Amino acid sequence: MSEELRFLQYISRRNVGSQWPPLDQALTLDCVNLRLIPDFDGEGGCLPIFRIYGQDPFMASDQTSKVLFSMPKRSKAVRQYKQADCELVKIDINCHILGDVVLECITLGSDLEREEMMFRVVFNTAFLRSNILTLNRGEIDVLLNTTDRFPKDFSAEVTTYLLFL
Repeated sequence: MSEELRFLQYISRRNVGSQWPPLDQALTLDCVNLRLIPDFDGEGGCLPIFRIYGQDPFMASDQTSKVLFSMPKRSKAVRQYKQADCELVKIDINCHILGDVVLECITLGSDLEREEMMFRVVFNTAFLRSNILTLNRGEIDVLLNTTDRFPKDFSAEVTTYLLFL
């Protein structure tokens, strides 16, 4: 439901005189900041990785969706975060995006193989008004019965900057 509400907000904010629909803009998704760590390991923490799906901005003629970024499970960037140790986690992504984008946040099990979906966000680059898309607990898509794993004040901030092609 969050995706549909976000789209309705995009439409309601548009200027009457502006071009509709707005043109997609190529961006670089720089990083994702998680404020207040969700509890997906039963001990107040998680081991997050990200996957990003969308259109390749360098292949304008090919509008099919593909995996644009998949965080390697065994990289130095993948680590366990605990609520007691940190309130803010910055995860560098550095992925080029254009148009409709799906960002998935997945937590890994201690074996680094088992995956569990934490949340998913769908947005379109044409509608981003600033370089930061901030989403609170009620604005992310989560699996049934997992909302209580997120602190009430949880937020995910997606930081982007303009990509010059």
